Amino acid sequence: MLKRFVVALMTVVAGSVGANAADMAVKARPAAVAAVPYFSWTGFYAGLAVGYHDGSITQAGCTGLCPVDPKMSGAVLAVSGGADYQFANNIVIGAFATIPITRLKGNVDLAPAAPGIVFTVRPQFVALAGVRLGYAVGNFLPFVLGGVGYADIEAKSPFGATPSNSHVGATVGAGLEYRIAQHWSVDFRYAYMSLPKKTYDFGGGLEQFGEDSHNYKFGAYYRF
Repeated sequence: MLKRFVVALMTVVAGSVGANAADMAVKARPAAVAAVPYFSWTGFYAGLAVGYHDGSITQAGCTGLCPVDPKMSGAVLAVSGGADYQFANNIVIGAFATIPITRLKGNVDLAPAAPGIVFTVRPQFVALAGVRLGYAVGNFLPFVLGGVGYADIEAKSPFGATPSNSHVGATVGAGLEYRIAQHWSVDFRYAYMSLPKKTYDFGGGLEQFGEDSHNYKFGAYYRF
C-alpha cells in the first residue's frame, strides 16, 4: 500500500516538473522582430512636379536703349520621370527628364530710359534631361545630377518684330528623394542652368540674349 502511494506521488511530481519545464522553454523563445520593408530604387518612375524658376536674362550687343538686369521668374508645373538602377553597394544611377507644361513670360522693360516700351520674352518649349548619381540610405536617396537644358525662346518687340531662337545649355544640381511606400516617392531638386546667348534681330541691329537660372522643384512620383 505504501509502495503504491510513493509511486503515485513520484508520478505526479514528475509530471508537474515536466509541465513547468515546457512552459519555461516556451517563455524562453525570443520575441519575433518585425521585418523592415526593403525598397529597391531599381525601375521606372513618372509623376508631376511644381517648381520655381528664377532666371536672369544675359545680354550682349545692345546699344542705345537697353534693359537693366532683366528677369524671367515664376512658378511652373511640369511632368517628370526617369529610370534608376540600384547596385548591391546601394549606389544608384539613373536618367531623368522634365518638361514644363506651363510657360513663363518675362517682360523686359526699358524704363526709365523709355517708359512704356516693353519687350516680351516667352519660352515656347523647354526640356531638361540628364543623369543622376545617388546613394540609398533606407528610404532616403540623396543625389547629384547633371544634364542638358533646351529652350525655344520667342522675343516680341512692341514695334512688331518677333525673333526666336533655340538655346542648349548645361545644368548641374542636387536633390533628395524619399520613398513613402512601395510604389510612391517624393523629392526636392535644385538645378542651376545656363543657356548661352543667341542672336536676336529686332530690326535695329543684332542683339544677343541668354539666361542663367536657379530652378527649384518638388515632385511626386509613381514607381513601377
